[in-house]
Amino acid sequence: MSIKITSSTDKEIEVFERKEWGAEDLKHYGREVDWDKWKPTFFLFKAEKKGKVIGVIGGHLIAGVLFIERILVTQAERNMGIGKMLLAKTEEYAKETHAHKIYLYTGKDWEAIQFYLKHGYEKTGELPNHFMKKDFVIYSKNI
Repeated sequence: MSIKITSSTDKEIEVFERKEWGAEDLKHYGREVDWDKWKPTFFLFKAEKKGKVIGVIGGHLIAGVLFIERILVTQAERNMGIGKMLLAKTEEYAKETHAHKIYLYTGKDWEAIQFYLKHGYEKTGELPNHFMKKDFVIYSKNI
């Protein structure tokens, strides 16, 4: 058997994937799934004070699940409700786009954990020896 593995582009494999994933969707979901639902929609929101960025939140939405890739508030403005406002804006966006779940991951022993728990997120997984060989945890919230 002579099999060759080479790099590809999305365009080159589009026909193959549409056909093969369609069969897998029937097996796993009981129906064909709209191909476009699997394309990520990115979002990014910022918090500003006097024209200066003091916080950001961003990520993407795929197939009804919103992933928060990043959330950061400048240290000088923490514990003033800015993270809460960014999270609320993201949850509003999730509802507008008909997402049914939000998830994120953070360091296993980072202070952010208490923030997520306070806002209704639950620990739903662990990622040992993950980024930079540190343990991470997954937090999720159904909306």
